Amino acid sequence: MSALHLCTYGLCQRPGCPNNTELSPDATDQDLTDYLLTDGGAVPCSRYGRTSAECAPWAVAIVRIFEQANGEPVTYAQLHWAMGLVVNDHEDVAEIVAEHGTAEQRQLLEDLDQ
Repeated sequence: MSALHLCTYGLCQRPGCPNNTELSPDATDQDLTDYLLTDGGAVPCSRYGRTSAECAPWAVAIVRIFEQANGEPVTYAQLHWAMGLVVNDHEDVAEIVAEHGTAEQRQLLEDLDQ
């Protein structure tokens, strides 16, 4: 049986791993969303959406909030981490967006399934 590599989950810390690569500072929210949708698929039991396409805006909002707070560029690993929180229905996602999001990001809360 082969071991799973942490790259699979965006957690690898190896130098040169593509998941640790910073995204271009010019990457738009749509660029981040497009990256998250490369695998596509259904999302079980998440209040944030039932598909990757519905969940991606939440993940993008989380990484943008963290980017604004710490001033460091977004990495692919951070994007994977945020999407993991979203698809696994983590309650902190809504709290972070509500407390720290821009007005545009907080609009996501209006469609939230409670």
